[in-house]
Amino acid sequence: MNRQTRKRKGFTLMEIIVVVIIIGVLSAILIPRMADSTSNAKRSAALTEHRTLISESNILISKSAGLGKLKASELVTQLKVLFDVPAADDTGGKLSCGTTIVASNSGGEGVVTITTAIPAAGGQVAETKVYTINGLAKD
Repeated sequence: MNRQTRKRKGFTLMEIIVVVIIIGVLSAILIPRMADSTSNAKRSAALTEHRTLISESNILISKSAGLGKLKASELVTQLKVLFDVPAADDTGGKLSCGTTIVASNSGGEGVVTITTAIPAAGGQVAETKVYTINGLAKD
């Protein structure tokens, strides 16, 4: 008796189950690592923004040295312009990574404080970096 051989037109249930299990194992390994990468990127961005603000502040102060003392409010305004923070911002002066720049007067001189909250895993604050610039002209 001559048997006809049938052509397979699909996958067996066992093959589909094996593929689903492999995809599940790979995603269980990769998803936590990707979450760690995201929090590390946010941390790096915040630290970079903080360091860049400090560098730009020092550059602006040294550029204005021959013109007299720079006012604290002028320094904050120039930094916000450099970092594209709108003049009438409703963020309270916060930059993209949550850094704040505040001008104040203390002891007869102008003071600018740059504060950055450095995030940890899970979005919580791991540490706060504060940089204070003293000796500016009073507003």
